[in-house]
Amino acid sequence: MKVMDKSTFRKIVHVHCYSFETSKAQLVQKILKPYLLKIPKFSPIVSGSGSSCRVAHLDPNKIPSGFSDFEPVVQQKLADAGTSAETIVRQLELTYDNYTHDEVHVLNEQIGSLIKIFSNFFLAQGFGPPDSLEKYCNIICITLSILHCNIINVIHYIMLFIRFGIYFQILRAIIPEELDGVTSFSIIGHIVHLNLRPELNEYKTVIGQVLLDKIPHARTVVTKTDNIDSKFRNFKMEIIAGEEDFIATTKENRAIFKLDFSKVSKPMRRLTHYFHSTIIIYRQMLAALTNTDFSSQVYWNPRLCTEHERFVSRLNKGDVLFDVFCGIGPFVIPAAKKGVKCFANDLNPDSVHWLRENLKTNKINLDSVSVSTLDGVDFVTDVFKSSLLALPAGDYQIAIAMNLPSLAFQFLPAFKGLLSEEDVEALTCRPIPVVYCYMFLKGVPESERSAAARKIVENELGNLGNEEFLRVDFVRNVAPNKDMIVVSIRLTENILVNHKRARLSIPPLEVKNS
Repeated sequence: MKVMDKSTFRKIVHVHCYSFETSKAQLVQKILKPYLLKIPKFSPIVSGSGSSCRVAHLDPNKIPSGFSDFEPVVQQKLADAGTSAETIVRQLELTYDNYTHDEVHVLNEQIGSLIKIFSNFFLAQGFGPPDSLEKYCNIICITLSILHCNIINVIHYIMLFIRFGIYFQILRAIIPEELDGVTSFSIIGHIVHLNLRPELNEYKTVIGQVLLDKIPHARTVVTKTDNIDSKFRNFKMEIIAGEEDFIATTKENRAIFKLDFSKVSKPMRRLTHYFHSTIIIYRQMLAALTNTDFSSQVYWNPRLCTEHERFVSRLNKGDVLFDVFCGIGPFVIPAAKKGVKCFANDLNPDSVHWLRENLKTNKINLDSVSVSTLDGVDFVTDVFKSSLLALPAGDYQIAIAMNLPSLAFQFLPAFKGLLSEEDVEALTCRPIPVVYCYMFLKGVPESERSAAARKIVENELGNLGNEEFLRVDFVRNVAPNKDMIVVSIRLTENILVNHKRARLSIPPLEVKNS
């Protein structure tokens, strides 16, 4: 199916039902609660043939044959209530709104082990332990190979395991079995962002519509159309469903973040307004006519939430943070709320714009945050150097965040020979700064991470002692055989002042007008 046709999801099923008098409803409903049929947008208890009668639809997983499927203690409770000792079979018409995959079958004894597996998966992806399977059903579903099956008409029962995500069940039914389904997506406010593989492009409209229908609060669905740009960490994208509203608000680590997830010129916005109802059909034509791309202005990855929190948790009131590639403020905002003095920088002016907006939104004292829009090298050689020399003596931390994993290590040489011997003497009784440099490792076993990271860092800074190369921490698995890590480096005098090694010069990145 390449165009959404909700009528194709209509099917007739039969389930067992239990009738009882309305006067006994409170007692009987309490007894039957564990056995009720639970599917989206469906009330399991309805009025019967008369006002004095009610009918409860029962879960066929638990009551597949009839009254005898109830446990003896339940049968006795119903008998004590003076109700019937038999069930009736009713016909139900299921629609797209309460659709569930017929062949999704997970044995009860397997559920405990599944929860454990999924909990570990969430931690590895940076989500933290789930407080409910429903909350992260989109992540659970992509790991279940059991969803790779066809729809069959079921007469006597329907297999129900709703908590694993209705929208993935529908997508699995739409997409041909020989193709892999939707593997992942992120939710940023009301925006659903996914990366569709080329073979799924012809199904993108219906995929977008399913996600729009089934994900609470979703209003816009987009897919990435090229790789992330290393300089600004942005990417071109296409709307595949929903409205053209890219100003998103999301919450992370007790802070509120606003961002513009798009880049569309004002003329383009005015033009597309008149085609709102058919925006998907006209998208490519309008983009070609106006020579305008839909692309992400700023970078935001909700899967780094745990890492953001972990980094900020090491900082205390009175500490100092230099964020070389700050983005919209995932480190800076929560750190400033803790009373950390922050120096925030990003070459992307759009990121800096939203950083300033987020400072206001979170009611942060602007005197505690210094914001600049510089190349990383210029920020280190200018802002970091001058601010470091101006810091008072005391017992606090100086942290330097370099979260640009694909390029950050190339900026490390900016610290070499940064200070003169006189500067170092002036820094007596001040903390030694620590750099937290994020990077990717490809095809490196866990046992070799530290050695591989050390080699990369020492290629930029020269040989380091153990008092300088502090540690390597795993952040998350980005892709098969590709890990994101963070390396902690103490900036000792050996790095900041060294006349034996010539200081490397890195040409600044140029900002291209868009």
